[in-house]
Amino acid sequence: MRKLIQIITLGLMATLPLAATALAQTPTSTPETTTAATTQDDPDAKAALYNKVRENIKTNQPVAYEAAKEYIQKYPNDTDQIATYLRGFITKYEAGTRDLNCGKFIADKKWSDAFSLCKQIATDKPDSLAANLNTSWAGFQLALSGNNASNTEATNFSRKTIQLIESGKSLEEGKPYPDKDKNESLGWLNYSLGLYQVRANQANDAAASFIKAASYESSAKNNPFLYSLLANVYEGEYGRLQEEYDKKFKGQPESDESKAALLQVKNFLEPMIDAYARAIAYSGETPSYQQIKTASRQRLEELYKFARGSADGMDALIASVKTKPLPPQPSAPVMPAAPATTTGATMTDNGSASGTKASAMTPATSAPTATPNTTTNPTPATTT
Repeated sequence: MRKLIQIITLGLMATLPLAATALAQTPTSTPETTTAATTQDDPDAKAALYNKVRENIKTNQPVAYEAAKEYIQKYPNDTDQIATYLRGFITKYEAGTRDLNCGKFIADKKWSDAFSLCKQIATDKPDSLAANLNTSWAGFQLALSGNNASNTEATNFSRKTIQLIESGKSLEEGKPYPDKDKNESLGWLNYSLGLYQVRANQANDAAASFIKAASYESSAKNNPFLYSLLANVYEGEYGRLQEEYDKKFKGQPESDESKAALLQVKNFLEPMIDAYARAIAYSGETPSYQQIKTASRQRLEELYKFARGSADGMDALIASVKTKPLPPQPSAPVMPAAPATTTGATMTDNGSASGTKASAMTPATSAPTATPNTTTNPTPATTT
């Protein structure tokens, strides 16, 4: 039984415009303390609370906020100008601090807290590109860290964010989303979808998402782990089709049906070779990529020799692969993996295949596990 490369994905070095989230702005004027403040039994205490708000609203908003909340809690039935103003301030302050904390959690890489809070903002502001970008980024980072609990929700947010961008939404009202930033966002958003789909054993969808991610001029396109994941998705389907071919046709006379089945198996060989070559080429000399570069090269050499009889031309392929278009997804459908058994291919958590048997069409592999550093330094949008 051959052991395929085990890949753990590395997060993107996504770069998006960073904009400050503003707290609620102080109105140009505030209601003066009027006779309304003396209509209660404790007019002095009531006036003192309101004055505390007025004195701190420009210089110490947390103090003003607490005083405003205390005022409304003590006098909940008030509907005068002062009460209306304070309720408005409380609402704006809470919205502003929530937006600010969303950005702070992201900056501090507190991904669970960020996802939990940012998704509330995105739910309240479904058309806000910034809110959806922040939520999608936090969900992506959770998945990269190995936490898959939020993958279903994160998938929906990534899809929604892609829709917003493709419909013309921008981070700044009245200004188009710059092409560079748009491509960067669409790159990592589609990469995130591919990762979620790998984790959910949706191999066909994952391959399509990775290919789409690589179509944008972005950090995703330059990330070797994207191509390692794509290669491993193809490995899983290659093994499944090979298993089916061996079971049905091995030892049998050649027929039109067996030829067609063998062609389906071979359809995945060249895209696999290309994906591993890209993983090597995009690794370059970056230290954190050397482990995956070594593993990918070992597997590529096995596949290349199997397909061509020798390694002649392999280095030339690696050197030129970035100048060539990424091959389309093979025509044979990539099916969701079946439950693990003693035979047949199943998808592992990171997208590689396991449980496949070596055969005349399947070169053996002894490539090591690659566990790259998953540290990232994102600067996603923080305005909502």
